[in-house]
Amino acid sequence: MKNGGLSLLNYQKHQVKSSLYSGFTIVEMMVVAPIVILVIGIFITAIVNMTGDTLATRSSNALSYNIQNALNRIEQDVKVSGSFLATNNISITSRQGYDNATENFHNVSAANGTMLILNSYATDINPLNTSYKIVSVDNQPIMINIIYFVKNGTLWRRVITPANYTTANGTAPWQQPSCAIGITGTQCKTQDTRLVDGLVNSSDFSILYYPNSTSTTANAVAGDSSQSDTIRQTALLSSSTITANIGATSSIAGRNITRSGTIRAISPSNNISTTLPAQAPVVLTHPSNKTVLASDTNVTFNTSASGSSVSIKWQQSINKGTTWTDISGATSGTLTLATVSTTMDGYMYRAIFTNPQGSVTSSTALLTVNLLQWSTFALQNSWVDFGSTYNTSAYRKTTDGVVILKGLIKRTGTPVSGELIGTLPETYRPSNRTMFTTNTSGGVRVRIDILTNGEILYYNGSESWISLEGIHFLPDNGRYTRITAGGFANGWDNYNTPSWGLSSYAVDNTGRVHVQGLLKPGILTSGSIIFSMPAALAPSESLHIPAASVTWGHYNINASSQIIAKGSGSTYLSAQVMYYPASYNKWTTLTLQNSWVFYGGIYATPQYTKSPDGLVSLKGLIKSGVVTAGTVIAQLPVGYRPLARVLFGTVSNEVDSRVDIDTNGNIMILTGSNVWLSLDDITFYADQ
Repeated sequence: MKNGGLSLLNYQKHQVKSSLYSGFTIVEMMVVAPIVILVIGIFITAIVNMTGDTLATRSSNALSYNIQNALNRIEQDVKVSGSFLATNNISITSRQGYDNATENFHNVSAANGTMLILNSYATDINPLNTSYKIVSVDNQPIMINIIYFVKNGTLWRRVITPANYTTANGTAPWQQPSCAIGITGTQCKTQDTRLVDGLVNSSDFSILYYPNSTSTTANAVAGDSSQSDTIRQTALLSSSTITANIGATSSIAGRNITRSGTIRAISPSNNISTTLPAQAPVVLTHPSNKTVLASDTNVTFNTSASGSSVSIKWQQSINKGTTWTDISGATSGTLTLATVSTTMDGYMYRAIFTNPQGSVTSSTALLTVNLLQWSTFALQNSWVDFGSTYNTSAYRKTTDGVVILKGLIKRTGTPVSGELIGTLPETYRPSNRTMFTTNTSGGVRVRIDILTNGEILYYNGSESWISLEGIHFLPDNGRYTRITAGGFANGWDNYNTPSWGLSSYAVDNTGRVHVQGLLKPGILTSGSIIFSMPAALAPSESLHIPAASVTWGHYNINASSQIIAKGSGSTYLSAQVMYYPASYNKWTTLTLQNSWVFYGGIYATPQYTKSPDGLVSLKGLIKSGVVTAGTVIAQLPVGYRPLARVLFGTVSNEVDSRVDIDTNGNIMILTGSNVWLSLDDITFYADQ
């Protein structure tokens, strides 16, 4: 028994261990399993319900947004429309009809349901932008139809345009003809706009028409499908307001969600015709700039504008647009100037169009008057032409508008600093007082100033003779825009006298850069930057430019488009120069003579060129040649020569120098050094 008792005890212990390590018993599982299954089922049901609620909320929000967006589109289109239509009044091009072929649309149809058909104007930009203009052809507006319709349970927006919608006086309409998604054709430039899905009943899209914005009684005939298009259209002509209703249903997660919305909108025009509505004039043709000769007659400017009951008034400005005056009797689209003169060079013209809806001003046209010949000075204060083989004093303006002087003059008796030599006429005058340096007896430089009233003033030199060669500038006649120079460095600045103006530069029609200004010196150390210009205006090589100053002076323009000091220019330094930028490539290399050679390095190669307006320009730094007076440096070919001998002041090895060019094209040194000699900015008009 004892052994048996021990065996029973051991068995019981084994069973306890077995229950601890073998999990639930069958009986226990039968009790626990249903509880677990019930809990999991409850959890899954809760998750499904939560997911369904989330999806339903999202679907509801999306449906509400789509309906409101569609109503907003309808309201916007109605506000800028011409009228409501019973059927499209633009012929359907194949693929644009309701059946994706040529079936017309109807504002209400027993077969196809309700539609909203708008008669609208093609515009140059989005018509929601208040600055839009109606696009027209031959003063007739281009009309379009905008149609809202339901097909296969979806609300769509389609645009129908006439076949000539792309030929609108060069202006393409902002609106584009559309077709159903996946449909292509000549007029299918874009796809219909898909607005709302889930319109399952014929009543889900409805339009009610009212005679005005305050009316609460709809026009029953306008929306009666049993009436003909003609009868409904008559009713629609007395309707300016609509109420649009949209209702749609979306199914998600086993639920049907229905949302709806309503909008009331007013059409401003109520016009089904293709007559251009009353609007402020729109300029169709602006007057163009004119370049003429002073001998020309009956010079005309033309302009035109759209609009009804438009009056025209031409105006003229003689001061670059600062003030304008009406031209008596100029009330048609064509302005004719019976005669023109050089005084009118730079005059501006414009037209003003006015009607009851407003006014508009055309762009400005510039009149350029060229005189293709020299005009002689009326020399004063005992100044007379030198004579001999040299040019007589004269001035002209090139076809690019550059004023250039020529001549060698002398005086009887001692000149007085600041005295008048002669006067340039209007349109031949600088925008600010300008200071030039040229050559005088003894091979030294002289200072000549030209004022804004055209006065040419002497300041220093010899009464024996003074050269006017090398004086050239862009006049103040509105042909070019001057840019104020900036970026002054090393203490340099504009000279502190208002009459001199601010240093500036301009680019003429040939591409030449014209610098103008009077500088107040800062650091004079050679290589110090004075100011910089845009990189595109840089010359290809460094130039040496002589400049008027109290003492001798010159400066560099380097290939980085910087004006560089050269150790000279006390009190003031004149920055008057015309040069070609690196982009100009029509240079011809000079064949140097009498031991003259190119200086080398970064400096300008000795070359010459002739511009379309007849100006011959030299450039280059040379050295080592014979300096005996009259020694030929190089020779210019026929077509690049002056009619009489010309005399220039330049700079060589920090001293004043003189270079002449005769009628045979010989470029000769008269005074100067052969350590280096600059040919930069030697310019004259080629008469032969």
